Amino acid sequence: MALLWGVIAFGLLAVRFTPNWLTFQRGAAAARAQAVSPAERAVVERTFTTTYYVARGHFVTEQARDLGTEIGDANHKIVRWRLLMPALGYVLGLPSWLLLGLAQAGCLGLVVALVAIGLRPTPSDRSWWEAACLGLVAGASAPFFTSMGWLGYYDAWLALALLAVAFAGPRRLVLLACVLAPWIDERFVIGLPLALCVRRLAHSGEATPRLTWLKEQALGPFLLVTAYALLRLKLGGSGGSQTIGQYLDQFVFAEKIPFAQRLFGAWKGLGAGWLLVLAAVLGAWRWSGAARRGEAGLLAAGVVLTALVGLFTALDLSRSMVLLVPVVPLGWRIAARTAWWRRFYVAPVLALAAYLTPASNVIGNMALPVDGLMAYCAPLAAAHYNAAVILAEMPDRQAEALAHYTTAVRVKPDYAEAHNNLGNLLVNRLDRRDEAIAHYAEALRLKPEYADAHNNLANQLAALPGRLDEAIAHYREALRIKPDFASAHYNLAVQLGVRPEGRAEALAHYLEALRLQPEFAAAHYNVAVLLGTLPGREEEALAHYAAALRVKPDHAEAHNNLAAMLARLPGRHLEALAHYAEALRVKPDYAEAHNNLANLLVTLPERRNEALVHYEAALRIRADFGAAHYNLAVLLGMLPGRHLDALAHFAAAVRLLPGNSTVHLNFARQLEAVAERKVEAASHYEEALRLDPGLSVAREALARLRK
Repeated sequence: MALLWGVIAFGLLAVRFTPNWLTFQRGAAAARAQAVSPAERAVVERTFTTTYYVARGHFVTEQARDLGTEIGDANHKIVRWRLLMPALGYVLGLPSWLLLGLAQAGCLGLVVALVAIGLRPTPSDRSWWEAACLGLVAGASAPFFTSMGWLGYYDAWLALALLAVAFAGPRRLVLLACVLAPWIDERFVIGLPLALCVRRLAHSGEATPRLTWLKEQALGPFLLVTAYALLRLKLGGSGGSQTIGQYLDQFVFAEKIPFAQRLFGAWKGLGAGWLLVLAAVLGAWRWSGAARRGEAGLLAAGVVLTALVGLFTALDLSRSMVLLVPVVPLGWRIAARTAWWRRFYVAPVLALAAYLTPASNVIGNMALPVDGLMAYCAPLAAAHYNAAVILAEMPDRQAEALAHYTTAVRVKPDYAEAHNNLGNLLVNRLDRRDEAIAHYAEALRLKPEYADAHNNLANQLAALPGRLDEAIAHYREALRIKPDFASAHYNLAVQLGVRPEGRAEALAHYLEALRLQPEFAAAHYNVAVLLGTLPGREEEALAHYAAALRVKPDHAEAHNNLAAMLARLPGRHLEALAHYAEALRVKPDYAEAHNNLANLLVTLPERRNEALVHYEAALRIRADFGAAHYNLAVLLGMLPGRHLDALAHFAAAVRLLPGNSTVHLNFARQLEAVAERKVEAASHYEEALRLDPGLSVAREALARLRK
């Protein structure tokens, strides 16, 4: 009976909480078939075998082929010594699908065991469906979700071993669990004391004195796991594995996880089973006699301590609650004794709640929805997404990346990250801004608190006429969600700086970006540009230009601007010359740097011929460079025999810079020296005066011509 109803409960749970692995395999086969080059085939193979849901399965199958293999992925090195399943595959020569399928077999065993526990101690005509309900409630938990949904994870076997310690009659089964289970997952050592406490309370009719019971039932298991722990600590760091301390430092302690998030992870780990944990703690205290209140108190303390240790020694928060699984059927047994249990149909109500409540795997600050056979295949979508991420970074592979992103959002329409990255690809590589904006908007519809999508959408809106205010609003929203988002601070500063009234706030955001990311070269450069426009801030501007060049030595614009500032300072023209030269080394076709260098060389009489060369270079690069035409014209006007050339360049400068009074003034001076062009000179003096009525030099020259 237990097997039959266990299989039924397992089937219901499998439909609700298992990815469609058949769809995944078909999708992988189709992706491999569409790969047209060895490089793309390598990318597809890599992503389909190492995507999040599948990666550990890849390493488990590698271990089964060679037990000494090292695991290169830092996320999975900790499992180097979880060798029971790989060793089983190695010894028996199991094919990969069967080795990985042992996880699902463990889920079936877990649910059947729960149903069997629910049928004890006195099966009745009505207890079978209640026992099936226990299978659904306790089965709808992290061990089932993980083992069914992530290849290479055997959490169901860990839960089954803890149940064996708590409820198995024969002591040899307890000892066998203590020998084997730590090699499935070392967390068994943490869960063992609580499981033994449940064992003591579950046998409520036992009259064995406490010390005798500890000697007979607990001493052997404690000795076995102590021996394992010593060996495991010795093995840590060998064979390419991490020590437990290294794992904790790298993953668990490195991420700032709010306590509320840890509680959320704990809730998602057991779901409705927490109500039965509460029933076990309260009921054990209420219904235990005075002689057994100690065990009831230990149960309460054990639940709290085990949960906290699990939550604070794992990044997979929901998975850590596997350690509390034995308490759930104990709570079921205690609650089933009450009068209201059957009167209010608590068993089916709890089972329905557990079955229908959305499930999530909580990892750090992320919550990944648990897949189901009737939904899209999240592992398939993730594999296509990861393939697209890799291909998008490869030259000339954007078309394939686009195809994989498109497949990801087709397979999983609510994949906000894929919509966001698809938008990035469309705008940055394929120049399809309108489509990109649509995908960013969809990402935000699906995930309104998605700071990256707000930032990316704002970047595109800022480039469209009349939409700057919308862009600024999205930047501000990104910073509300993620105040330490350095790129959003920088991007907002860029847009605020467009308007004179926004420059003070822009400077504040640039400086915040630099506080968060001190090596942000572009922010240093823009701060320097902004400070250079403010009186008395020149030294700060110089320091930020220097910082930008320290981070990015080939920043041609920073070299050019720094040189321009140095050229204005007494005694620093040699430094300025060096930075102009470096700007042109990095960017030989930098017209502005040629022009600026020439401006400095003109002030050095012995180097005016070099200035002439650089002005001409600037104009070869940019024929419509009005300032270079003007500067060259002024220089030519000072050289013997170059008067006509100067006039030609003045004419070009006037055409390109019609609103510059100085250009008109100096052009008029050159024209005045030519007898037949005095009328033309007068017209340019008049234009200079129109543009700048206070230009007394032009007024005097015009009066002189009219005499």
